[in-house]
This record gives sequence, structure tokens and C-alpha cells, in this order.
Amino acid sequence: MNKLIFITGTTKGLGLFIKKKLVNLNYDVISISRNEKKTFLINKNNYLFIKQNLNKKINLKKINYYLKNFINKKKYSEIYFINNAAVITPLTSIYKLHRTNFLESLYVNIINPIFLTSYLSKTFFKKKINISFVHISTGAATKPIAGWSIYCSSKSFNKMFFEVLKKETSKDHNIKIKFFDPGMMDTNMQKIIRKSNKTNMPDVDNFVKLYKSSRLLDPETVSLNILKKLRLNN
Repeated sequence: MNKLIFITGTTKGLGLFIKKKLVNLNYDVISISRNEKKTFLINKNNYLFIKQNLNKKINLKKINYYLKNFINKKKYSEIYFINNAAVITPLTSIYKLHRTNFLESLYVNIINPIFLTSYLSKTFFKKKINISFVHISTGAATKPIAGWSIYCSSKSFNKMFFEVLKKETSKDHNIKIKFFDPGMMDTNMQKIIRKSNKTNMPDVDNFVKLYKSSRLLDPETVSLNILKKLRLNN
């Protein structure tokens, strides 16, 4: 029987490396992201890219249409949903926040993960297919950082959301909830952090030092560790 991996946020960084590894290992992969390189789509029969801007309300009807056409071709023994997409902006003081600069972050970090988790639960739970919800977490979910009010609180919300799902499904043996905190990686998110000013983010110098001292983790190596823990590395 086959395994299907459903993952968000694969344009760059950790999500991109996870996607590449899974596709190259011949797992069936469905990616939801804002764009995709055309070269990656050539001769990839085990890969489906669904273009959606996660910073606004996603089109579940569109996702359902493509998903059904994809999964009807095969029978799956296990489904994985890797909730990877996240944005750290806006990086600013709470008193400077306004609706236009944090609503997109809430869609990416909170609203759309809720929609997708609920949708996938309804779709596959009734079919008694094993499904694992994999949440890519962060230390910021439990550690307050000045200037990160939206990111910290949204990731904290997300962590609790999946904890509640774990509680609700504790007696359902075909549903598993997994958490992974990859640590601080050398990604585009870190570049955004380093470009912040001290007025909006007082601790910016510490992140610059981490980068200059080569203490940031390589996202490709982290992706391999995650797949190994999920037993999706062969």
C-alpha cells in the first residue's frame, strides 16, 4: 500500500527540502504553496502542486477537486499532513500593529492550518485510513520575544490546537499527532529577522551573531532528520 504526504509551504527553506526528498524517494506528495518552479514539475507523476496563497482564505473546493482526482488513482494505507508553512512578519511592537500588517500572518499561521486539518480529518477519518498530523513547531511558541507578538502567539495557538486534536483523537488508533521543533535554521525567515531594526526588535543583534558564528542549522540536514523520525527516509 502507498503513502501520501500532504505538505504546506514548499517554496523555499525546510518545506522545499522535505518536498524534494519525498518526491525523489517516490512517495506521492501533494504540495500547497504560492508558486512552484516549472522544472520541478517535469516527469513527476507522484507529485501534485496546488497553487494557493496561504496568506488569504484558501479555496477548499479547489483543493478537494484536485485531491480527489489524485487519490482516486491509488489506495493509500497512510496519509501525512505536514503543517510547515509559517510567516514571522510583522516584526514590530504591539502598539504599531494594525489589521493590514498582521491579518496575512494569521491566515498562514492559524486560519488555514485549521481549515486544512479539519478538512483532512473529515476526508480520511471516515475511510479508516491512518493519518498523521505533523506540526512543525518552534521555541517561539513558548518563549516571548519582543517584536514577535503575532508569530509567538500564533505558533502558541497552533501548538495548543494540535494538542487538543491529540486529546480528542487519543482513542482513535488510526490518527497520530506529531510535533517537531527544528531549531533555528539558516532560512529566509532568519534573513528577515536580521534585517529588522532594534526599535522593532531589540534582540536583533543576537540573531546576527548566531549567523556570523555559523550556529544556524542547515535546513536540508534538518529535513533529513524529520523524515527519519517519521520513517519516511527510504
